[in-house]
Amino acid sequence: MSLVENISKVQAAERQLRLAIQLFFERRDPVAIETLAYAASTVLRDIGGHRGVEAPLRDSEIIRPERKTEWISALNRAANFFKHADKDPDGTLEFRTDVVPLTILEAADMLGRVAHRWVPETLVFFSWFVRKHPDLLRPDAVTPEIAAALASDVDLDDFDTLREAFQKLCKSEKAGRWPPGEPAA
Repeated sequence: MSLVENISKVQAAERQLRLAIQLFFERRDPVAIETLAYAASTVLRDIGGHRGVEAPLRDSEIIRPERKTEWISALNRAANFFKHADKDPDGTLEFRTDVVPLTILEAADMLGRVAHRWVPETLVFFSWFVRKHPDLLRPDAVTPEIAAALASDVDLDDFDTLREAFQKLCKSEKAGRWPPGEPAA
């Protein structure tokens, strides 16, 4: 095993995100998941900014306008707390773990927009999220790849079954383009 690895920022963000999603479906530590997903999201948003790619979950139509301020505030609060202690070294946070899926959603969407493809973990996660939170995303945000990633009869709170579906899809290395209709990078 080499002690030196040459890795791009997109590859680093993808690996952080894939691990965050794996840990999410394994019901592991939400602080670690949030930290990984937010780091990936930040890198991908920065890359997107340089490439003229908007962060649609922060900047666009996917999130309902009446919930946008709540969304952005929720996304930033925990991540900033977990990575900074300069202003409040003895601070505490009432960490809302229900924010973790939103952070993963943002990172997964940005990975698709920057890399122009899905990875199996993001397909399963998007499918779970869209079905778990139908009131948050517009119906036209769902692509055929997302719709097909999980069977419609899967219990969305049965993480053992979800983990099995996730592992099966990951073994197949099924991937697709995002957003639909965009050319490959």
